[in-house]
Amino acid sequence: MTKDELYIQRCIDLAWLGGNNVKSNPLVGAVIVYEDQIIGEGYHQKYGNHHAEINALLSVKESDKKHLQNATIYISLEPCNHHGKTPPCVTALINSGIQKVVIGSTDPNPDMMGKSVNILRSKGIQVEVGICQKKTDFLIRKFVANMNGIPFVTIKFAQSKDFFIGQIGERIQISGEGCSIFTHKLRADNDGILIGTKTAIIDNPSLTTRDYPGKSPLRIVFDRNESIPKKSKIICDDEDALILTTKSNYQIGRPNKKIIVFENWELTHILKIIYENGVHSLLVEGGAKIIKWFIKEKLWHDAMVITSRKVSLAEGIKSPIIKGKLIKSWQIQKDFVNHIVKI
Repeated sequence: MTKDELYIQRCIDLAWLGGNNVKSNPLVGAVIVYEDQIIGEGYHQKYGNHHAEINALLSVKESDKKHLQNATIYISLEPCNHHGKTPPCVTALINSGIQKVVIGSTDPNPDMMGKSVNILRSKGIQVEVGICQKKTDFLIRKFVANMNGIPFVTIKFAQSKDFFIGQIGERIQISGEGCSIFTHKLRADNDGILIGTKTAIIDNPSLTTRDYPGKSPLRIVFDRNESIPKKSKIICDDEDALILTTKSNYQIGRPNKKIIVFENWELTHILKIIYENGVHSLLVEGGAKIIKWFIKEKLWHDAMVITSRKVSLAEGIKSPIIKGKLIKSWQIQKDFVNHIVKI
């Protein structure tokens, strides 16, 4: 690994710390290096707050500021050059006196791509682009999805060791307690969670993060024909919920339940409406019909597939078939988890 790659990797590691707090903004990390010593670093911590480059500049000690004109800043993503929630980062870099900028990925927005690079070069600043680009592109996949006006979609399901997701009309616990905690972490990492009508009726889930610290996602449920019992948790509890239906006279008397009536049940259209309701990342927990719909339409980005080493069902609802790239596999107690990305 070259020095440039090493420092961009540090940017990537920092960027991931932003988690779900950056909302529709990209995850970005930045590192300032002088004579092979890091004198400043930062990442985009929260939507609307300072970007990574600004946090890195602010972290430089007063005694090290004299070195900035001979320092290099490494950034996982091309700095912004427009006024949004914050001033343009490219201006701050120019004003800092830094004379070399190393970038992982250019901004994927067609209106922005490469413009900051050109601005920096026009000021006599040396710029290198494309260091560890596959890794930095992977870092901003959610940002790219959001640029298209849809949430970043993660499919999650548990399957028996003989590859069944459940049995018809019956609630079955396939994964263990450890994976329950992992599932609740996934919920905390997403803005919204989606289930179908049958899952709501059979499982009557709460869809909260009760086993993991963090904010519960907005619960979203398909109920086309107003079939879910009014005593179901998602309908009658005090938590927010988004109910998607065809029934213009859907009856519910709780202000924390938002009803959206659809005529167009094309999945991309539904995802755009969900995104407009503040859901930038969506966890799809089922059931099998909903998951297979997302797979068929190729409207998913990540999949977390839990496979039990203990539970066999012999018959029932066959597991969805996920075709993608396995990037990570690990064990939680007696279950295995595969992280798959769409390719």
